[in-house]
Amino acid sequence: MNNLHFSFPGRFYKGNLQTHCTCSDGDYPVDEVVQRYREKGYDLLAMSDHFLECYDYPVTDTPPLSFGRFHNSH
Repeated sequence: MNNLHFSFPGRFYKGNLQTHCTCSDGDYPVDEVVQRYREKGYDLLAMSDHFLECYDYPVTDTPPLSFGRFHNSH
């Protein structure tokens, strides 16, 4: 695997731009999903639950789980 891009100076972020919680087809409630990613050192996370009738059109409320930076050890 070629890692040339990571040899350049700068700040690289670890993130997941698609994950689900129990509001749709995920395995864990939203607060537990966020905590698990924080513990693994992620800098950002996008909850992308399915807004479908079969899940009763959920809206996952995440602002209470945010605090500026997702991962605050930097």
